[in-house]
Amino acid sequence: MRGQDDGSGGAVRRPRPSGDASGPDRDSGRHAALASPVRRDALEFLRAAPGPLTAAALADHLRLHVTTARFHLDQLERVGLVASARTHSGRRGRPATTYRVVEIDRVALRDQMIDALALAVAAGGSSPEENARSAGRRWAAGLAVPSGDVRSVLTRVGGQLGFDPEPTHGGVELRGCPFRTAARHSPQVVCQVHLGLLQGVAARADDGEQVTIGLVPFVEPEVCQVTFATTPAAPTTRPQRACP
Repeated sequence: MRGQDDGSGGAVRRPRPSGDASGPDRDSGRHAALASPVRRDALEFLRAAPGPLTAAALADHLRLHVTTARFHLDQLERVGLVASARTHSGRRGRPATTYRVVEIDRVALRDQMIDALALAVAAGGSSPEENARSAGRRWAAGLAVPSGDVRSVLTRVGGQLGFDPEPTHGGVELRGCPFRTAARHSPQVVCQVHLGLLQGVAARADDGEQVTIGLVPFVEPEVCQVTFATTPAAPTTRPQRACP
């Protein structure tokens, strides 16, 4: 079935999910994105394709303008249902952007979190919070991180990990959490693992050296806030002139 444009022209504020992101009510951001028949058709077409597709190929299939197709792909990417990548064809000119479906593997995600917690516990020492952050940064080191600035990178990777991120003026809101129940009971460990994870991912962004990442858990009952602060530049020392 070929979809018809639903007439949306800009980003729609998504409803806030409740509970852990792994339960049936915790994917409300994705459900809102898929309320559009066009995006459902786009996702099915991408899922059936033998490889990543361009927005132009999707637009041709859905009989949409390519700009409209990109809008719908952006909405799917924001909630972690698709991922984009730059593809070099070997010809001259700008590389093409291609899109593929992302399926969140909740079992693998829990295994990664368990490994991070085990590392934090095994480290011992007098600072469990720093051990947890270090474990989170090691988790981040094993993830595929796309190119882009800190905000876009955290939004893409956070969506793929089930955190339902929403970019804001001052950072990124995390509206979902696969481990929310555990985080409420032990924020000094679980939230610190997530902070280290976010810091490790952000450090690999194009402007990662210029931004310091913080995390404020539960600024609202179901929302955590990732904060950005500009990292002060290292002072430069001018060479002293020799006395005449």
